Amino acid sequence: MLKFLLVTTLFTHQAALFAAPSKPQENVMLSSKTQYKKLEFIYKKSCPFCTKVLKAFPELESKVRLREVYEDEDAMVKLEQMGAKKQFPCLMIDDEPYYESDLIIEWFQKNL
Repeated sequence: MLKFLLVTTLFTHQAALFAAPSKPQENVMLSSKTQYKKLEFIYKKSCPFCTKVLKAFPELESKVRLREVYEDEDAMVKLEQMGAKKQFPCLMIDDEPYYESDLIIEWFQKNL
């Protein structure tokens, strides 16, 4: 019985990890330059995809609120509440989560 529960739990969590975001990212990533009320970049220092975004934009800290999940406990809480999944990096645009490092970099190139 315990083995069944473990397998069921793992399958459920794995499905949640790979679930599609609630809103298509491409529509936002390809939008023209507009003013956004709130931009937050939630990341983990140990994540290579987060590092990729941070290296692509060294000036990011002056334009976007950076929130490292181990230094800012509220960042993980926000990601769990607002996001469809716990995935890094996550760019919050007016409290809407967007994932995938390449799409985040593309959005920054077009909008910052």
